[in-house]
Amino acid sequence: MMTVEIAERRILGLFADILDYPKPGLDAVVRESESLLSSRSPEAAALLNGFGAIVSETPPENLEEVYTGTFDLNATCYPYVGFHLFGESYKRSVFMLELKQRYRADGFGIGAELPDHMSMLLRYLSICDDEEAVRDIIQEALLPVLSTMVGKCEEEEDAAEKHRLQGADRKAYGRVLAALRLALSLDYDCVPSPAGAAEHIPLPACGALINQGSTASPISQGCTSPSLHCGVWAGANDSASVCK
Repeated sequence: MMTVEIAERRILGLFADILDYPKPGLDAVVRESESLLSSRSPEAAALLNGFGAIVSETPPENLEEVYTGTFDLNATCYPYVGFHLFGESYKRSVFMLELKQRYRADGFGIGAELPDHMSMLLRYLSICDDEEAVRDIIQEALLPVLSTMVGKCEEEEDAAEKHRLQGADRKAYGRVLAALRLALSLDYDCVPSPAGAAEHIPLPACGALINQGSTASPISQGCTSPSLHCGVWAGANDSASVCK
């Protein structure tokens, strides 16, 4: 029988697959996620059920178009957590460098993908043994970003026509994001922050970096998130290498 902790980690991995570019077998992944959440968060399970119905009725090439239209052509649902936290700034580069170093230390490979992609981050959290780091990243980064994304998706459904997506298609991945927000709030005992709060979350939470901008010295002061360690050399060359 699957323990609660194992189920939590399994759910993170399943959402990582759902929020990745659509692949064969997605419908089975959605069904398993729905099953794991059915008794713990019926509302999240219902949202996944709605998404699963769309997956089963949509040809693969059309589902790929829905995914691209939702995440690649629309900054509201841009799937990069650091972008929502910091925009295209030096702070995002340091955030990605921090994640990249964590991944490397834990033997977690990311290939050519950027380290702050939501799917990649969820997949890492599903195997990370540092519970404090998992909790901090979810509470300080993922939940605020998800609240922002879900809120803006609800406000901007009219933009679907701009990308030639039907309203129902536009809502497809919005259901997944909303279900993930509910699941994370349940598992990690944290109420989602209001939409727009993400921009105020300081990850890697180093006051010296955020207040002073670029620095080539170790950023070791003002850290409010102990598990996201701040003893990283944040020189311009290192931060730029993350984006290659």
